[in-house]
Amino acid sequence: MTLARTTFFGRTREKERLAELLDSVPLVTLTGVGGVGKTRLAAELAGEFAGEVRWCELAALRSDDAVAPAVSSVLRRDDAEAAPATAVAEALEGSDVLLVLDNCEHVLEGAADLVDRVIPAVTDARIVATSREPLGVEGE
Repeated sequence: MTLARTTFFGRTREKERLAELLDSVPLVTLTGVGGVGKTRLAAELAGEFAGEVRWCELAALRSDDAVAPAVSSVLRRDDAEAAPATAVAEALEGSDVLLVLDNCEHVLEGAADLVDRVIPAVTDARIVATSREPLGVEGE
């Protein structure tokens, strides 16, 4: 993910609030119409995250079933013997990783299913999702 070459202006409060939320909840979904800046806000937050950031672009996926394997691959767990959702949970457990799921609206059910499996299994998960609509999972 490359950041835009423009100045990030006028959204500092939102970025600070997002960072605060991630200290207390495992999932924050940035929602809004296309072009409103969801991805840019997530990228700005990721750029200041103290730990490791893993960015998973979901826009090219055409199947809900492709979400968990795609995220597993981004987390370098695509060779794991476990199911992709389990491999994702294992990769996040005990690590200081921010997982960004960008453009979830294309595979909303698959993203929601993955997040719904990972969050209960990982005590310190930090996930930011961007989507035109909420994932609809508990604690979002």
